[in-house]
Amino acid sequence: MWFRFLFSTVVIGLASSTQGAVLLTSDFSSSDQGWSGNGSWAWSAVNGRWETPGADVTLVTTLTSPIITATGAGYISGSMTHSFRLEEGYDGGRLEFSVNGGAWNVIAQNLVTGRSYTGAVTLGDWNQQIDGAVFTGISDHSPGPSIHIYTLSNFQLGTGGAVDRYQSGGVPYLFTAGDTVQFRLLSSWGDDYFEADANWAATEVSFSLAPVPEPEHAAAACCALVVFAMFWAKKRQHR
Repeated sequence: MWFRFLFSTVVIGLASSTQGAVLLTSDFSSSDQGWSGNGSWAWSAVNGRWETPGADVTLVTTLTSPIITATGAGYISGSMTHSFRLEEGYDGGRLEFSVNGGAWNVIAQNLVTGRSYTGAVTLGDWNQQIDGAVFTGISDHSPGPSIHIYTLSNFQLGTGGAVDRYQSGGVPYLFTAGDTVQFRLLSSWGDDYFEADANWAATEVSFSLAPVPEPEHAAAACCALVVFAMFWAKKRQHR
């Protein structure tokens, strides 16, 4: 009986201190979901996705989310289902975020998991307009341009370290209740190469908030865990 009570206390205490909240889910299969495209980004009703087609011109393009409001103090994580076909090592796209209408920050490479950035590009190289770690090359390895195998990228909103702010030292950004954030996909390519199909396409993006545990909840959970450990050790001694 005591075993069950203590175990339940630990589980409930930990769950109450770590439970997250969904902030935004955007499924582009039937609408643009309030996102805005700049450059060649456009929502395709036929393909049920946002996409930016290849073109024989130098382009910098962005796909920007609606404004998202943090419902409490914590860290915002996201996931994106997408496909990209970009000239490897020369053209690329990256993930960025802006807090409370401020400057755009690059999400560092080690804060992107699953399909993370696949390479790096250099500013000015063959008309490249951005630099650092990016999605580049072909994500899906499908047999033809009309067949798409999408990939999943998970990420935390945060920036890099002082040495290389794009590729290492990533630090998640701590939000407070009421903070607003926007997320965007930024891509750039030169005019010497492009695929017949979309250079980058997204079918779904979602965001959630992992709250910072309230002190009293965290303390209760820790106390319960200690008591549980002592009880379990004593029980094993009597076996």
